[in-house]
Amino acid sequence: MVVYSNPRLSFGQVTAFRKRRKEMKKMRQRLKWLAVVFLFLWAPLMWGCIKPTLEVETNAGTLAGKVNKHASAFLGVPFAKPPVGDLRWKAPQDPEPWTGTRDATQSQSVCVQAEMSTTWHSTGQIIGNEDCLYLDVYRPKNYHRNLPVYVYFHGGANRFGGAASYDGSTLAKDQDIIVVIAQYRLGPLGWLSHPALRTGDAFDNSGNFGTLDNIKALQWVRDNIAGFGGDPANVTIGGQSAGASNVAKLLISPLAAGLFHKAVLQSLGGAIMAKEAGDALADGMLANLAGYNQIDPADSAAVEAFLRGKSAAELVAAHGTTYAGFADGTVLPGGYVETIYSGDYNAVPVMLGSTEYEFKNFLPLYGPAFGKPNWGKVYDLFDRDFDPTYKWTFAEIFPTQAEIDLYEAMGKYRSLGWKYKCVDELATLLQNRQDDVYAFMFKWGGPDSASEEFAHVFGPAHAMDIPFFFGEDEDLFGYALTKKNRPGFQSLQRVMMTYLGNFIRNGDPGRVNGVEWKQWANGAAADAPKCMLLDADMKRARIGMDTRKLTLEALQAEAADEVQGWGPAAAALVTSSVAAYTPEYLLNDEGHELLYSTLKFNSMPNAAAYSGVHAQAGYRIEVPEGWTAGEDDLVLYAHGYAGTGTTLSVSTPTRLRNHLIANGFAWAASSYTANGYNIASGVQSTADLLAYFKTRFGEPRRVYLTGHSMGGHITARSITDPAYADGYDAALPMCGVVGGGVELFSYFLDWGLASSYYAGLNYEVPFDPATEYPAWQQALYGPAGDGHGALGYIPRYPSGGTAALNANGELFKAATMYRSGGLRPLYDRAFSYYADFVLGRSVQWLLDPTQASGSGNLVGNATTQYRLDPDDATTSADEAALNAGIQRVSNPTGDLSASMWDVTGNVNIPVLSLHTLGDLYVPFSMEQIWARRIAEAGKEDRFQARAIRALTHCEFSVDEEVQAFADLVDWVETSTVPQGDDILTPSTVARPDFGCAFTTPGRAYDLDYTAQCTD
Repeated sequence: MVVYSNPRLSFGQVTAFRKRRKEMKKMRQRLKWLAVVFLFLWAPLMWGCIKPTLEVETNAGTLAGKVNKHASAFLGVPFAKPPVGDLRWKAPQDPEPWTGTRDATQSQSVCVQAEMSTTWHSTGQIIGNEDCLYLDVYRPKNYHRNLPVYVYFHGGANRFGGAASYDGSTLAKDQDIIVVIAQYRLGPLGWLSHPALRTGDAFDNSGNFGTLDNIKALQWVRDNIAGFGGDPANVTIGGQSAGASNVAKLLISPLAAGLFHKAVLQSLGGAIMAKEAGDALADGMLANLAGYNQIDPADSAAVEAFLRGKSAAELVAAHGTTYAGFADGTVLPGGYVETIYSGDYNAVPVMLGSTEYEFKNFLPLYGPAFGKPNWGKVYDLFDRDFDPTYKWTFAEIFPTQAEIDLYEAMGKYRSLGWKYKCVDELATLLQNRQDDVYAFMFKWGGPDSASEEFAHVFGPAHAMDIPFFFGEDEDLFGYALTKKNRPGFQSLQRVMMTYLGNFIRNGDPGRVNGVEWKQWANGAAADAPKCMLLDADMKRARIGMDTRKLTLEALQAEAADEVQGWGPAAAALVTSSVAAYTPEYLLNDEGHELLYSTLKFNSMPNAAAYSGVHAQAGYRIEVPEGWTAGEDDLVLYAHGYAGTGTTLSVSTPTRLRNHLIANGFAWAASSYTANGYNIASGVQSTADLLAYFKTRFGEPRRVYLTGHSMGGHITARSITDPAYADGYDAALPMCGVVGGGVELFSYFLDWGLASSYYAGLNYEVPFDPATEYPAWQQALYGPAGDGHGALGYIPRYPSGGTAALNANGELFKAATMYRSGGLRPLYDRAFSYYADFVLGRSVQWLLDPTQASGSGNLVGNATTQYRLDPDDATTSADEAALNAGIQRVSNPTGDLSASMWDVTGNVNIPVLSLHTLGDLYVPFSMEQIWARRIAEAGKEDRFQARAIRALTHCEFSVDEEVQAFADLVDWVETSTVPQGDDILTPSTVARPDFGCAFTTPGRAYDLDYTAQCTD
């Protein structure tokens, strides 16, 4: 630390110091007057020989720029050859070199476009030039080098706009950065996809010429910006509206990799479309061109010649639309969301945001389309020259409070939908793939910072934030800024420019006025930061972090509530404002995600398919033609275990689907809100989906519930849980863990303990992972790990081999047979197939029966009585030895109920269940345990079980499931109880023909099927 001293002076020293100061003051005054005289006499001569220009060398030649009030400017700099003649609809080429010094003091012509007024009204004129691939460069008037670079792509729906509309001088000076404004081809010259224009070159075939222009501009910056004092290794790209869509395309284009290091997206708009859709739009443009009906559309050469023969003005006039580009697979691999979701994109720090009332300055433009032509007169409230024939008043444009409310509500919800789609959804996805995502909402222009009329008509509307980021002296239309609110305007402008400059320099907006702009956080916590709110009152900026995250479902509900009691036409205008946005990505509060596109599916003939998200879970619904609420039925399908990943998915009831649709049943299935073995999520999400179906399609006459594996567990829990049971009329649970989680996991433990006992190890639990666990593995599978071990040969899963066991191995097989459901057909084959797999499932319990739960054992066998034969009356010597010698694990004290949600026997509706006999993953004993509980509850008249002679988990045929469901429906409709199997009598289960009654067809590996099951 430097310490400054202030020594005491003597009186004499002070007097001498004051005298010298007076003399120096007089000398400075004389020099000032001499300087004035010198300038007066010599200035004319000086201006005659000194030019206020600068020169910079580029790869193509020397540029001479100019100095303005704030910065040095190099304008109209070519970054590509003019895309004219044969280069129309071609990827941009390097600019032609020039000799001498090129004048760079004027911006070049805009690209060909329909001219727009300052309020975005078409003038009816076509302006611009095809020779338009130029950019403007602004740098501070200093000698700083390695400055951060901000490359900005203008907005204008990819149909109008140009570099000359933006002045980067103030931003460059204020933030000590280099600002580059780049033009690009617009409309049908910038984006046009048609087979007749495809030559075989991937870039030319893409149709994304405007995007290729953006990439070419960035390549020019990489190769030349150092000459202007810029750092090519610190480039930020930015844009507003269509410019933001072009930035988003660069984020996902592999061709732009490494050309930029940060990205700013203001009011992103426009979606990338499939090439086929682009081709269709091109056909529409062709149909609008004079003379097209005189050529053969199938003659590609003729179509190409026809297109190239048209003037740029004719093409623009016939085009008449806008779009963001085509998913060609080379320049643009896909849409924004799907490409970022894949993780294969250019991940850089991102700042993105929107304005609070994005859509309000479109409401006047689209007023006639909404049946509100007078809305288009609002400009006259602020500019009396807008309509020279009449002076409109606010009361004439909005004659009723209902009209005022409608305008406000449409502006509000269309804008919130914009924010949801282009900020919240995208920020959520980006933050789930990377760090450094910063979001904002611009709010200046409301009643606290502008007039009430302006706040109602426009407010913080689309593009209103541009003057703030660029440091311009006027607001967007020049309607809002007054002497009164200028202090607040300038205060917020300073804040926004500083945040932007910080981000351009460092990838972090940082802290301004003591307020830190925090990253978007995906956490569900109430205080998780989301957007920076950028606002001001009349005098000063008002900024702070917002913690709210929008969801489309919540917006739809809020809009519907707001228009309660409105007339149907007005209400529809508001609710359709939200419906205009299509969601693509979900990250729910449990940290699970999905792409909406993965939910889509093709409907069966004579049915309609629906998909989407409700209550933070995905769904699929299929409704047959003629389905009528109150008359027809619904089947809810619960899917099985989907792993522990965070990507949600929905399964269809594949084996039942044809039967359901053909017989008039609608069906619905949920992804649940979470993966893993999460019964709570499955039960709740299925109930939520039922409620949603009723709201959307009406009340079904009856509701059936069915599911496989974990879905069978969900089904059984749903119909026995008093909180959910009343929603269902009958159930078909299949192959589920209906006997309970503790029972299943203790069964797995028993495989490990019994194998250890019969292999002569009999280790205590927990096994030592360093010594006992590997010794156990070697004992079972042999030194080579091929399955030849202490118990004989145990085939490695899923080899399909046949076990060849010694005496101890046979005892081990018998012990596991009785733990899995008893003596029954197919067990020998099941053991060979499953033994290695189930032993693998036992490992986690052998190593830690508590699973680090902190609440004691989750599994145990302290009271388990092992059996080796069907004789329950007596205990054999082998059984006595096993029960006395096997290691015991104290019974569970831990709680699995949070995830497993046990199933009671309290069945009050018809239930028909299916289970395969050979399943050792979720063993047949699960079904037996539940059947006993049902009998103990006195509900056996409500339950029938069917055993299927099949080997693997949930291995049912279409016929087996369809017949079971049809019989269940008949039970409900006619009270005719269907037949089932006696699964609780051991001697019945042990019969060689057990399971024949409902197995169809017989499986090839069931060598006894023909003899036992056919007449």
